[in-house]
Amino acid sequence: MRSWIIIVFLVFFLPAQARAQTAPEVIYAIKPNPEIAAICAAEDGLARMWAREPEWNQRDIGFQYDGLKAQAAAAAAAPPGDAEPGAPLLTPVPLTFEEYRDAAMAQQCKVARDGLIETFENSLPFFGYSFWECDADWDEDCDDPKVIRAPDDYQICNISWRVAKQRGDSDFDVTPANFLADKPNRAARFLEYRTKLYAHGSHSLFDKEGSRIRLENFLVTIIPRDWPDDARRKLKCAMPGRPKPPTPTPTATPAPKPVPPVFGEAYADERRSYRFSLANVGKVPVRIEYLVERRDRGDSKWKQAGYGVVQVEPGTTYFSDGYHGWDAVEWHTRHAMVQ
Repeated sequence: MRSWIIIVFLVFFLPAQARAQTAPEVIYAIKPNPEIAAICAAEDGLARMWAREPEWNQRDIGFQYDGLKAQAAAAAAAPPGDAEPGAPLLTPVPLTFEEYRDAAMAQQCKVARDGLIETFENSLPFFGYSFWECDADWDEDCDDPKVIRAPDDYQICNISWRVAKQRGDSDFDVTPANFLADKPNRAARFLEYRTKLYAHGSHSLFDKEGSRIRLENFLVTIIPRDWPDDARRKLKCAMPGRPKPPTPTPTATPAPKPVPPVFGEAYADERRSYRFSLANVGKVPVRIEYLVERRDRGDSKWKQAGYGVVQVEPGTTYFSDGYHGWDAVEWHTRHAMVQ
């Protein structure tokens, strides 16, 4: 079982080219930051910006660069026959890591200097893989679930991918989740995509079939949480219907349980004759196992006089056969409910 992914990016935002607004008031998606712009303006500004980056983001930018190099190297080394029809050729990454790093810092400096003007026209790439794959042999399963959640103050816009390869029992599931409590007249906004890539082998000795699925160009985009519905429609964001509230589960009435029967007994002929009764006062049938014993005159031991198992229906009474012993002086019956 193998699950593979190559990370293209996992960043908070990648600002897009801003357009000048015609309205007199300029609305910024990201306001200019004079303090950061001053750092960028210094001779060693890009190096100082890199030093300010959190360690996790430095590692992530390194992963981005390594991923691009690995893709290009794999494409260059692959035999011509392995290339998929219509697939674009990947050229070697021309930049060194230092150049790639400085380009990323330069983009941050541009935003710090100029800001990012709000146009309601650009969704922001947030989470993506160049490819995501599950590969399972006949006796394996590959299940790779992921929950992709928008950052604070953002909402999910859309998700896109391409199925590059698929065979066997494999598929990709995606469901919008974590909806905001909006007014009824507003299209439902949501903060998460719950996804799952899976490939299941046949697990059959007589049909040893594996499975595989590979997604490419997997991308989730986000927009600010307060953007209006018109902006979402303009960007063709996903606007699923608000999920129905869960139907209350009716409280199940506990099934009635069997109850012990009411036991009765009667004697006749100076206790030489005997019979017993079992009355079912419950709501379900009961099965009763019974043992009748008697003691004779001049003998201290009890002797078995009868044995059996009987089912008594609700609301009915079972009357035993009559028992008789010429020398009997005492009778008793032991009984118990059985399954």
